[in-house]
Amino acid sequence: MKCREAQDLFSPYLDGELTAVESRALKAHLNACVTCRAEIETLRTIAEALQAQVDVVKAPAGFASAVRSQIAGEQRREVASWFGGWRRGVAAAVASIMILGGSLGYGATQLFNRGAPVLIGQEDLGTTIVDVRNPAEDPVTPADQPTPGTPVVPSASGAPVDSTPAHDPVTPVEDPGTIDNDVPRTKPSASNTIMIASVYEEKVFLSKQRAISSTMLKVSVEDVKAARDKAFNLGATYGASFLPAEQISNGQVEILRLTVGREQAEILTTKLGALGQVMARDTETKDITSQFDRTREQYQALLAKRAAVADANELAELDATLRSLERQLTDWDREAERHVIILWLQSGM
Repeated sequence: MKCREAQDLFSPYLDGELTAVESRALKAHLNACVTCRAEIETLRTIAEALQAQVDVVKAPAGFASAVRSQIAGEQRREVASWFGGWRRGVAAAVASIMILGGSLGYGATQLFNRGAPVLIGQEDLGTTIVDVRNPAEDPVTPADQPTPGTPVVPSASGAPVDSTPAHDPVTPVEDPGTIDNDVPRTKPSASNTIMIASVYEEKVFLSKQRAISSTMLKVSVEDVKAARDKAFNLGATYGASFLPAEQISNGQVEILRLTVGREQAEILTTKLGALGQVMARDTETKDITSQFDRTREQYQALLAKRAAVADANELAELDATLRSLERQLTDWDREAERHVIILWLQSGM
């Protein structure tokens, strides 16, 4: 078996879909070829990392075989040639997944679009971290600490001293160890049970043409980590959203996925290319109308099925699938109006 033949079997091998004969032939090649062995291990790591970010949605019948046949016809012509033969299997896997990352990576953190908690005032381990509270909550000030916002001045000994007059201490909370064990605890009851909503609120998606425009940009840089940080800053400047960077080849390569408004796409791509030496650049538009419509049909079919489901566990599982499909459709719908940039940062200058 040649390396090219082995690489074509990597994906079905990792999915456990090869025949016994094919598996033995591939294993024999991997035992003899250090390069292919390293590549399939890298591909396995990427697959596991991406699977950890994705909500599992059952694929429709024939999906796997259709995807494999499409990849077999297109991968060699497009992705493999674009990456100049460098780790074709890895490049194809990452690029193919991340182009449609809005649907496959909707569970991942989008650093500038999600309302994630933010740490304020953390400069180093010795600095006090300001606690971020809900505005509706009343802050509780310990007895030996100044009221928030009160200036603290150093004493002659160098220790901080509250500049406000002393105040009555807050009544301490009872130590758990002193609680009387004879006092009855509140036990869960039927009234405390979390109820599944009887009706799932359907989100309406219009029937129209949808396409995702994308640019794949490969840049050789001196310092991958520094270039990645600069890319994040540039993206934030132009209002881009991100998926977490995928790291391969022991940190020598990082792949970023940025989504930006179409009017900002060209200037952001140019500035990202200025991070180093542009090795390759390719822009394309992929029509996703049929994929969107099939997914919407699946979403609507599950909504119709939900009305006949009575089992609470089955209902919860069905709702989780509906939410996943809804996020997928929402992301597709939004990104059809934006531009996706796949930035491949490679150490090598």
